[in-house]
Amino acid sequence: MEAKIGVSELAKRVATSLAFTIIFFGSYVFVPVVFELILVCILLYIIVIEWPRLISPKRKLFWILLPLYPVLPAGVLWFLCWLFRQGHLHPLAALYPYLVAWIADSCAYATGSLWGKHKICPTISPGKSWEGLCGAFVGVLGFNMLMLKFFKLDLYVTTGVVVILVALSFSWTLLGFFGDIFVSYLKRRAFLKDTGALLPGHGVLLDRFDSVFFIAPVYWFLIFIF
Repeated sequence: MEAKIGVSELAKRVATSLAFTIIFFGSYVFVPVVFELILVCILLYIIVIEWPRLISPKRKLFWILLPLYPVLPAGVLWFLCWLFRQGHLHPLAALYPYLVAWIADSCAYATGSLWGKHKICPTISPGKSWEGLCGAFVGVLGFNMLMLKFFKLDLYVTTGVVVILVALSFSWTLLGFFGDIFVSYLKRRAFLKDTGALLPGHGVLLDRFDSVFFIAPVYWFLIFIF
């Protein structure tokens, strides 16, 4: 979401983001079981309230897509949290899909709002710009570099590592973008501007998780392979 907005709308967006972040990540840090419950509630809300507004349950497409999206990504996110609780995964590693998706979204929003002029797909998502997408990539790349520093892996940086880092950052940026565009496309098909207004300044839960849902399965696959 990169469209320019007023000060009051921006204030709502910031306030909602802070409240959501405190509750969401606070539960993850202090009470992981509650975090898992929140994930289940989010999935149920999306399936019962938001998803049927995008695709009618009377259509076969609804039931074909449902196991793949949003059930599979939400299941992967829950599994990552479970791995963390069992001590098999570093807490930041389990949070990575959320962090990288929301950093990309925030950087795209900020960059697009300030400098976005060249639209990517105006008929589907008028706010998306090439400038915003580039900002998202820079943000994700910077975050990944910080992760290298945090895990003290920067001591082993080679040309190959840099190439992999750039490739991964580019991939996460594109996956997050396509996740956003996918939901925007479904909204256009359903003649909806939004599927609700649960989160002031943001819209609905699916708007916060569309990018995360596209990134999570690929991230889990890479963890499983390596």
